[in-house]
Amino acid sequence: MRFLEHYRRRAGLTQAELAHLVGCSQTGLSELERGREPRPEETSALERLFGFPVDRLLTHLPDDVVPPPPSLMLAVKAQREKERVETEKRRSRQWKNIPRPRQ
Repeated sequence: MRFLEHYRRRAGLTQAELAHLVGCSQTGLSELERGREPRPEETSALERLFGFPVDRLLTHLPDDVVPPPPSLMLAVKAQREKERVETEKRRSRQWKNIPRPRQ
């Protein structure tokens, strides 16, 4: 997928974020960016997220890209918020497990 990396960066996504939204691993997304043909479920996820046919990722430079569709940005925002909450919970649990000095 020749221009997938450019579209991903233009949308402000990391490989991990887009991989999660597409339903593949970060390694799988990296392989897509390097030219592996997408599986049917990856194709439909990419088309849904970017709002245009996947074959455009093969043939068009990202300069003609309109801003990412709201559905993509909402999905990314929700994923980032979920990760933030999980991180806070994990940190909270870590603090609870630290032995406190007795007074």
